[in-house]
Amino acid sequence: MKFENVIEAQKYALEVVEDLKHNGIRIEIKPARSDNEEFYAKLQKKYAPPERLPHQLWKHITFYPEGEEQRKKIYQSRKELGWLGLSFDTGGCADCFDWELDWSFKLRDEPASGEEEKMNEMVEDMVNKMARGEKI
Repeated sequence: MKFENVIEAQKYALEVVEDLKHNGIRIEIKPARSDNEEFYAKLQKKYAPPERLPHQLWKHITFYPEGEEQRKKIYQSRKELGWLGLSFDTGGCADCFDWELDWSFKLRDEPASGEEEKMNEMVEDMVNKMARGEKI
């Protein structure tokens, strides 16, 4: 799959999110924001179209998976988006997982690198350990 621009790529990522929601994963989608308005204004200026999303489209997506199977679906979906050249920040804690479709969201000409995949897997592993009550 090839995307014409970053907005089209984000639309596809949001379709993936909706598909996860329809598969029973509780999801919250909010506009991305910051309490530090000066910093936020700098981000808007630095990460602007056409290479990045307009700040009006920035989204913060939180997944609340119930169990390992739902977690795996979220992780697999993020990997598949990376294989399509979509890159964005991720994070999480013991009971949730975040995708930042904001200033960090970009469209690459090539799939995610092995190093980027390893970093994402490290984050996913840490979130899984927290979810199981294990030490990090």
